[in-house]
Amino acid sequence: MENAEQTEVLVIGAGVAGLIAARDLASGGLRVVLLEARGRIGGRMLTRRPIGDPSVELGPEFVHGENPVLTGLVKESGIQLVDSPAKQWVVSDRGMQSRDDLWDRLAEVMKRIDAQEFSSFGAWLKNGATSIVPEDRVQAREFVQNFHAGSVDSVSAKILKETTGGTEDEQQRVNNGYDRIPLTLAEQAYAAGVAIELNSVVKTIRWEPGAATVEAATGGGFEKKIYRAKAVVITLPLGVLKAVPGQLGAIAFEPELTEKRTLWELLPFGFVTRITLRFRDSFWNEPFVPPPMRKASGKDFGFLHAPGAPVPVWWSSSPAPVLIGWAGGPASRALAGRTTEDMVQAGLRSLADALGCSFPALREALVESYQHDWSADPFCRGGYSFAVAGLEDAPSRLAEAVENTLFFAGEATAEPAELGTVGGALDSGVRVAKEVLRAVRTDAQKISAPNPSNDGASGTK
Repeated sequence: MENAEQTEVLVIGAGVAGLIAARDLASGGLRVVLLEARGRIGGRMLTRRPIGDPSVELGPEFVHGENPVLTGLVKESGIQLVDSPAKQWVVSDRGMQSRDDLWDRLAEVMKRIDAQEFSSFGAWLKNGATSIVPEDRVQAREFVQNFHAGSVDSVSAKILKETTGGTEDEQQRVNNGYDRIPLTLAEQAYAAGVAIELNSVVKTIRWEPGAATVEAATGGGFEKKIYRAKAVVITLPLGVLKAVPGQLGAIAFEPELTEKRTLWELLPFGFVTRITLRFRDSFWNEPFVPPPMRKASGKDFGFLHAPGAPVPVWWSSSPAPVLIGWAGGPASRALAGRTTEDMVQAGLRSLADALGCSFPALREALVESYQHDWSADPFCRGGYSFAVAGLEDAPSRLAEAVENTLFFAGEATAEPAELGTVGGALDSGVRVAKEVLRAVRTDAQKISAPNPSNDGASGTK
C-alpha cells in the first residue's frame, strides 16, 4: 500500500458540523484530521466584507429559535445580532399592502393541516384546505416553498403541523459576519490539535469494521494523498452525497453503502437563490421607494412578499442601502443555470415590479451586487434539506453510523424542527462526536482487555 497518513478520526467537510465535531473529538483526546474540498472553511456559511459596507451574507443570515450551542458560539465569537424586520408587505393584484398579521395567519394555516389524511402539504392545500381563504392559501404555498426550499408536493404535512412550519420561530439577523462562527470553531479546533487540510477533495472511502482508507485529491487535483483512520465522520451536504461517480465532489464507497445510497437518491434537496443588492447612499430618500418604506432610513421596509415573482421575497439591511432577494424551491429552480448577471437582472425586475417603480431608475441606483449559485457549487449542489413527505424518519436514518466506522452529521441529519439550520448542523456535530468517542473508546477497551480464556496467566494454573 502507498504511504498513508495515520490518524484516529478523519472528518470530511469543514462546515460548522465538521468543525465542531473535529473540535470535540480532539478535545476528547483523539488524533483528528479534517479535510475540506474548498480553499476555505465554513461550508454553506459564506460572508463577504466590502470595504466601508456592512458584511454581506451569501449563505445563512438569521439565527432561528433558541439553540443552546449556537447561542454559546454567538457570544464566544462576538457576533452582533439585530432584530429581524417585523414589518410585512404583500404584493397582490390590489397592489402593495401592509400585512403585519401575516405570521399569525400563516401559523393558523399550519395548525389546521390534516396530516393524517394527507402526506404532503401540497396535497392538503389542494384538497383539504377548502375552508382557508384563497389569499392565505397563496401565502402559505409561497412561504413553505421559499422557507423550506422545496415543492409543496414534497414537503411533509406531518412535520409542518408538528413544528408549525417554522412560522413561530423567533429570529434575529447577524449584523457583523456569520463567518465568525466557523472562524471561532477553527481556532478552537486548532488549539485542540486538529489538523485542517484545505483543497482536499475526497474521492474514495474503502472501509471495513474499525478501519478506513481514504483517498483524496490535493494540489488542484494533480496529487493523491492517502489517509488511514479508525473512524470517518462525513458531514457533506445531501446534494453532494447524492452526486454520482465521476461528478466533482462525489465519493465512492467500497464496499458500497447500498441502504444509504438508496435513501440519498429518494430524498430531494432544497434549492435556494439569494441576491444581495447594494444601492447608492441616497436610496432611502429616492422617489421610487414607496413613502411608507422610506421611514427611518428604511426601518419600515421589513419583508416584502411578491408571490409568483421570479424573486418573490425581499428584506433590507437598513439603514444600509442594501436589499436581499430570496427565491426558494421551484422559484429557485427556475433561475438555475442563469449567469450571475441574468439573476441580478431578474432580481431587479422583480423588485421594481413589487415596488411599482421604474426598472431603469432602480437599475441606475444599483452600485454593486453579490450572489453565489449554491446549486452550481459542486461541493454543495443545492441549498439545504427539508422534511420530505413519507420520509419523515430520513434524518435519523441518515444519521445512523455504519459498523461504528462511518459516521454522519450535517443539517440533513438534524431534528425535524432544525433541518436546514445552522443550529441543526451544530447539534449534529456535537452528537456525532459523542458517538465516535464512545465507539473508539469501546474498541480500545476490547483490544486491551485480558483474554478470559487464559486469564492472562500464560497457560499455567
